[in-house]
Amino acid sequence: MVAQLVLAQPVLVRVQPGQPTLSGIQYPVSDGRELPMQKRVLIPQHTDIWRHLAAEEHLMGGLAPDECILYLWRSAEAVVIGKNQNPWLECRFAELEAAGGRLARRLSGGGAVFHDLGNLNFSFILNQANYDKEALARLVLKAVRNLGIDAAMGARHILTAGNRKFSGNASCLKRGKVIYHGTVLVNTDLTKLQYYLQPACAGIETRGIRSVPASVINLAELKPDLELSELVEAIRREFAPGPPETELAHPEIDELAGNYASWDWRFGKTPKFTASGRTELNGALFEFEAVVVKAIVTELTSMPTNPEFAGRFTGEPFAHLLTAVPNPRIT
Repeated sequence: MVAQLVLAQPVLVRVQPGQPTLSGIQYPVSDGRELPMQKRVLIPQHTDIWRHLAAEEHLMGGLAPDECILYLWRSAEAVVIGKNQNPWLECRFAELEAAGGRLARRLSGGGAVFHDLGNLNFSFILNQANYDKEALARLVLKAVRNLGIDAAMGARHILTAGNRKFSGNASCLKRGKVIYHGTVLVNTDLTKLQYYLQPACAGIETRGIRSVPASVINLAELKPDLELSELVEAIRREFAPGPPETELAHPEIDELAGNYASWDWRFGKTPKFTASGRTELNGALFEFEAVVVKAIVTELTSMPTNPEFAGRFTGEPFAHLLTAVPNPRIT
């Protein structure tokens, strides 16, 4: 059972007038006042992916003008796809869910990632005026280096070690506020990562964002005695002193978590795509092409023409086409 922990007070770091902030941007000060840079650290204990994504959105919505939040978290097994991705192209979500995992769609763009309890996730939530992606990526990089791991930052602020990726990132900008978040592979099950991050079916054409495969590495491969808790503490120390908050509860988080768990968000937000293949129905073998909008089949044609097939699945979720037709070979 996950312990229910009480919120602590946010850490306040005073910034002198004219002194660079986390982003290197100077606060505009005209009357000599000290302006507070409010750094808040949250390290929740639960592992519910939908609640974590809900918490990010909730924290962004309630962000104070001079606040910067670091949210460090883990989730049970899940595949998290980008906002504009197609789940059938990105992962074997049916197998994942059958094994007790979850499919999630986040607010930010970018590619699909696999989560388990050997993976640490970081989220920086701050106002756009204070946002500096490189500074935040370097903060995480420095924390990893402080653990004695020879790490580097590459293109798109990806973090690597031994020429292999251990941390990717994505960001979301909404109403002048930013979520910059990423993953750190510490001791993730890479066999499951490679298995689940494979297309559920081919034969799909879409303008949605596709993931870019990369060779990956666990930090524990480079530092076998590394505990995930050590990395948590290293990143926290780089960001701000003081105790973190360890629980976050709010009715809006409950509501948002329900949205992240919903079919409408996880599947209904899939960009329009077409799927081509062939199948057999009532002893007849034929080819077909489906146009799918918001995960619903809106047009279905076949060669030779099969009105029964078109009538049966037009207007139905695309998933029904895949499961109800015997051996649908999406090619």
